[in-house]
Amino acid sequence: PAPAAPPLTSPPGPRAYRAPAPTEAGGREVVAPLDDLADDSYIATWRVASADGHVIRGSFTFTVGEGRPAAVESLATRLLQAEGTDPAVGGTYAALRFLAFLGLGLLIGTITFVGWCWPAGTADRRVRHLAITAWVVALATSLATIAVYGPYATGDGLAEAFSPSSWADVAGTMVGRAHAVRALLLVALAPLIAVLLRATTRPSRAWTVASGAVMLAIAATPAFAGHASSGQHTRLAIALDTVHVAAMAVWFGGLAVLLLVVRGRDDPPGLRPAVHRFSNVALGCVVALALTGSFAAWRQVGSFSALVDTDFGRLLLAKLAAVAVVVRFAAASRDVVGKRLDAGGAPARHSLRISVAGEVVFAVVALAITAVLVNTPPVAQRGGETFFRTIAAGDGYPVELFVSPAEAGPNQVHATSYAPGGVAADTQEATVTFSEPDRDIAPIEVAVDRLAPGHYVAERFEVPFAGDWTVTEQALVDDVTEIEAAAEGAGG
Repeated sequence: PAPAAPPLTSPPGPRAYRAPAPTEAGGREVVAPLDDLADDSYIATWRVASADGHVIRGSFTFTVGEGRPAAVESLATRLLQAEGTDPAVGGTYAALRFLAFLGLGLLIGTITFVGWCWPAGTADRRVRHLAITAWVVALATSLATIAVYGPYATGDGLAEAFSPSSWADVAGTMVGRAHAVRALLLVALAPLIAVLLRATTRPSRAWTVASGAVMLAIAATPAFAGHASSGQHTRLAIALDTVHVAAMAVWFGGLAVLLLVVRGRDDPPGLRPAVHRFSNVALGCVVALALTGSFAAWRQVGSFSALVDTDFGRLLLAKLAAVAVVVRFAAASRDVVGKRLDAGGAPARHSLRISVAGEVVFAVVALAITAVLVNTPPVAQRGGETFFRTIAAGDGYPVELFVSPAEAGPNQVHATSYAPGGVAADTQEATVTFSEPDRDIAPIEVAVDRLAPGHYVAERFEVPFAGDWTVTEQALVDDVTEIEAAAEGAGG
């Protein structure tokens, strides 16, 4: 394969080469055909987009003939850092996710509020502008995400977002297909929006069925490009995630319309009965969000400790805190609507304005956290990442420990020992064990075979359950020299 430009070196370690474009061979296999390789040590670094759109990456080493594996860990680290996401790309992609949620929420919620709760609202210029703006934002972010996801997945610069070949690559991914379908559904929704905004009475049943079906399909697109599309119970997860997004959109968009209107001093025709109807709809949305959100949390977090011990768990707690504040403001709004709004007067209107504004502000905070959360690997689905460590075992003997896919179930285990000079240590024997100290699990010995000097492998070792497993190798170099190396985190 052609050398990378510029080639990375770490004397006396191996040079780095860029392999040809890989071809997918299976659910967990990616094959990259190579030319004949000279005797040397090589590092394979990989970067792939997972089923739910997350970018995961890692590295491992291998040797052809008499290689020199010294300093491979530092070189692997440099390679992975060089292949990280460009900050401009990462920031743009995060902003697009936030704007996409904002646009979908405002669009679906505005149409629902006006079409089902307040038909007279189509005459309000502010509402018309909000619906059109939300549609433009939703469509623009759908197309822009397709363009930006290419360099986000490959680690290239933002200029690659304008590459037709990158668009073609993204079109073959679940993220690309989901956003393309969303864009088409938004185009299909446009004439239905036009019919609604021209109407002066409650829309027909045919319009209600057609618009409801299209908006529900739009609400399903985040599920096919996010956490719901991978892991266990995917069909149920996708269905409930669709309900979750739809409930969020109806509640948030309706609140935005309500805030927009109650900020003024006028009292538009039909608004008060519409507010009563929306109050009941909002209560149903809160219940739906609580139930579907609880299922998603159970499925994605897996344990109470993970709520505070992982980035995903802490983000989820932050989102729940923001939603709790929204619910508190919503209760105040419902109290105003139920007890004081019909009496009229400035105090009731002022109270409603404050409570609705609080709901909208903290709902936006929750959406911003969600934009980060959806691209953070869930705790319960973090398995499948290759575990690779290079440990100094004493007396200058480095040891490489490799476990894949590093999760509960069958795993491939490699343990390789090297002599101080960097060549393979021709060990007499080696013992590899897995242990889980936190659960008082005694070391489980792995049945390994000698593959090459200093290199022992187990093609299929069953990790009993997910946990913070420690893998340990004890190798007998000669009659008087024994080395030991251990590393934590090898079991998902």
